Amino acid sequence: MTKFIVVSDLHAMARTPEGRKDDYFSTIAGKLDFITQLANEHQAYIIQTGDIIDSLSVADRALQLVIDWGKKIEKQIFYILGNHDIKGIAYEEWINSKLGYLTRFQDKFIKLNSNPYQLIPHISLPIRLRLYGIDYKKSIPIPDLIDSSLVNILVTHDDFGLQNKDIWTEFGQKRLISTYPQTQFDIHINGHYHLNHEPTKRDNTWLINPGALMRMKRNDEDLLRKPRVALIEIEDKDNIKVTDIEVPHSSDIWINKAETADHQALFADLIKSLNEQSIGASGPIIDRINAAINSGSIKKEVGEKALGLIDGANRL
Repeated sequence: MTKFIVVSDLHAMARTPEGRKDDYFSTIAGKLDFITQLANEHQAYIIQTGDIIDSLSVADRALQLVIDWGKKIEKQIFYILGNHDIKGIAYEEWINSKLGYLTRFQDKFIKLNSNPYQLIPHISLPIRLRLYGIDYKKSIPIPDLIDSSLVNILVTHDDFGLQNKDIWTEFGQKRLISTYPQTQFDIHINGHYHLNHEPTKRDNTWLINPGALMRMKRNDEDLLRKPRVALIEIEDKDNIKVTDIEVPHSSDIWINKAETADHQALFADLIKSLNEQSIGASGPIIDRINAAINSGSIKKEVGEKALGLIDGANRL
């Protein structure tokens, strides 16, 4: 049996998104530790559906966290590029970007593309698998003939990918699935849409999107959903099992709206005070606040509260 853990939209970064009060970096690390334990327990490969990092300006330690995670996983990690992985650059430039550093670890991180990667889990196993990968908003021609004796897996970030194929809608999103038997995929995995959906089999194809691993914004979508990964267990083409697994998480990560308004008011008053007194006018905000605390221009407790609130945003 061959197993995969599907991880969608990691959004690794060192700072804490606005609206969250936890240490986001530590939260990511904790979730990756859980996935590591799960993957190694099942001897599962990882499929990462893009948005590994939140942006190309991500702190080095956030990228290092991903690299260290890969070293702990006993099997390989298959990945594609999401919109956040290439935001602000030409697609062709990604290899020279910070994320391109992953290519130095090709024994662990394997970039999927239109040339199918044939996976032979073990020489004694009769099952063979092919993995196709399509990066964000990339469209490639899928070969007219796909070896139907193999388990064929398509990994996309969004719902683009297959040219000249029928489109059908499920879960409020487009899914591109071939209606022709000779080009039928056994499994189609995608990310990008942060809401998780129950694994569904349609026209002999498993459709899998566990939803984003990390919750980025204080909105109804991220307030209500629970982070998940998907476990795929493949015996053969006719025996594929998909299970959603909830990832341990806390519901107490959000700054409530009243607190947010108070924080905004605090910073508005603080900046006004600093500007009026020209304290460290040309320096970073943390230096200005520390200078104001040391000079007694603002109350120590006010300054320390402000430093605590912006600590996450300055870990970059």
